[in-house]
Amino acid sequence: MIVNDRGWLDLEAADTASVATNCTVLRDRYVLEQQLGDGGNAVIFRAVDLRRDSTVAEGRRVAIKLLRPELRNRPHSVARLQREFRQTQALTHPNVVRFHDLDCDGETWFIVMELLTGEALGPRLRRAAPAGLPWEETTRIAAATAEALAFAHDQGVTHGDIKPDNIFVTAAGAVRVLDFGVAPESAPQSQLDKHGIPDAVVAAATRAYASPEVLEGQDPEPRDDVFSLACVIYEMLAGRHPYGRRGADAARDARTGIEPLASLSPPQWAALAAGLAWNRRDRPGVRELMRALTAAPIVPTEPHRRSSGAWWLVAAIGLAFLLGVVISRFGREAPQSGSRGAPPANVATGGDAEVSRVSDEAPPVAVAVAVADIDSAEFQAEEPLAAEFEEPPPLPPGMVAFDAASMAVSERAVVAAIPVRHFDRAGRSVEVGWRAIDGTAAAGRDYGGPQVGLAKFAEGHAFRIIYVPIVSDMRTAGDRTFTVELTGASGGAMLGMYSSIAVTILDDA
Repeated sequence: MIVNDRGWLDLEAADTASVATNCTVLRDRYVLEQQLGDGGNAVIFRAVDLRRDSTVAEGRRVAIKLLRPELRNRPHSVARLQREFRQTQALTHPNVVRFHDLDCDGETWFIVMELLTGEALGPRLRRAAPAGLPWEETTRIAAATAEALAFAHDQGVTHGDIKPDNIFVTAAGAVRVLDFGVAPESAPQSQLDKHGIPDAVVAAATRAYASPEVLEGQDPEPRDDVFSLACVIYEMLAGRHPYGRRGADAARDARTGIEPLASLSPPQWAALAAGLAWNRRDRPGVRELMRALTAAPIVPTEPHRRSSGAWWLVAAIGLAFLLGVVISRFGREAPQSGSRGAPPANVATGGDAEVSRVSDEAPPVAVAVAVADIDSAEFQAEEPLAAEFEEPPPLPPGMVAFDAASMAVSERAVVAAIPVRHFDRAGRSVEVGWRAIDGTAAAGRDYGGPQVGLAKFAEGHAFRIIYVPIVSDMRTAGDRTFTVELTGASGGAMLGMYSSIAVTILDDA
């Protein structure tokens, strides 16, 4: 293995002396040159594709993921490799590694994939410890990984094993997510044993990054990918694992707290902490997580503990209180200020915030007062500030709707992943009922149950996906369509323009 001075695999610098002497040719086409990596289930080789056009940008070189010889006779291992190929090939995305082919030479199963030059995130983090990565590098890698995961989730695919070694950063700075295939597929997609029983492949997620639910044996779901990504983001920023590399189930049972990161503002830390929540229902979607983390610039602060997590709110209230006193004094001195109970003329209200604005006639004043130094007697001489401000009217109920009036899904898909959104400025929780209605596609034949369901938006959450299983039946010709409609929402929320969506199952034959 050739490693350059930056720690990257330098594949182009490899000469004939470093190439494996006992070259193996697979399918009379792929010449294995050099071993690049070694995992628990497979070995990665650089190879030459003798039938590939040498004039293309990538040249003839490809990567071969070869199932380890001792696993060739294990159906579970073969099934996982096959599932990884199906899931990854279906995800055409700039941040997902590209798979070209799945083949078998005798008993040797292998995947042909794009050849990447660079390194996995794992070695990069080990070199950066204990300081961690810069904010810009962290958010770039995290955002690219999140985009890949969000796209996969939209296609009904869960990764199931997000960790630093499955996030690859190329020499050009691009990010690729590797190793889809841990999360199980539905029975029609999975392999059948000699008795016709689905040959389920047990999820093999990495313990240090898996969610508590996965460690307890539950099938991975999209919000388990969120938990794993949040662990990786924490490690990138802090230079250490959030639980000291303990499993999340053990950390939860031991009531292990997570040390907040001083480099994050309170809203950013709240978003990351939500991603690390013990329960799936408390975690945001992957897009929500990244929006919250990147919505505001990084704000250096002193480390804050959970017990003092609301310090910023207390400070804001104190500052508003002090501002009210200062404004009130200006109001008493100016004859045009009006009655004492009315808001001062030099306060402009816009949106949800109040902005203090001193009039042109008022002399410039510099105020630097600590809240703790204010004499409480001064406040007793003032009328209660609560009387000077009216309670704002409550925000109207939100609205729930699909993203569009129609969508399409391949008949080879495991599920139809149907996005539904909750538009509510107050961020209230809401439950939305839905049902599936037959069209040219019928329940039980073309899509599975249940035909009714409930989508729950937790407080502050604005995005959910309704999953409707697709029944794989290649013998049925032509496209088939069914409809999913919203039947009502709790809390007075209204249904938007797209309260129903036509789902077309495309005939891929």
